[in-house]
Amino acid sequence: MPEFLRTLLRVRCPVSATTGAGAAEPVFPSGTLSWRHPSNVQRSIRRLRERIKYPTFVTHVGRKTVATALDQAGHTARQVADQLGHSNSRTTEKHHIEQGLGNPAAAADIDALHRRTS
Repeated sequence: MPEFLRTLLRVRCPVSATTGAGAAEPVFPSGTLSWRHPSNVQRSIRRLRERIKYPTFVTHVGRKTVATALDQAGHTARQVADQLGHSNSRTTEKHHIEQGLGNPAAAADIDALHRRTS
């Protein structure tokens, strides 16, 4: 996992006074601190598209962008597939690049890309 995302999740993770982080609680809750409704998530994505001036952006574009960036950084298809959570690297090659173990080097490259564009 990229360090910027790990930090974000640590900051956002709900914490119970007695047990620590609440595994059954949303990390990105609604305004009422409950689970977000799918239509509200879609509304947030539409707002993101407007803010970044990318009208055709969908979340799958983000996955493909990460896969391509990792491929271009020299990671193998297996390493990219592991980062995306694909059990078969052929799926990654076929659909993501123009469920295995995590790839710390891939996470570091995504973190570096994030820092360059922030």
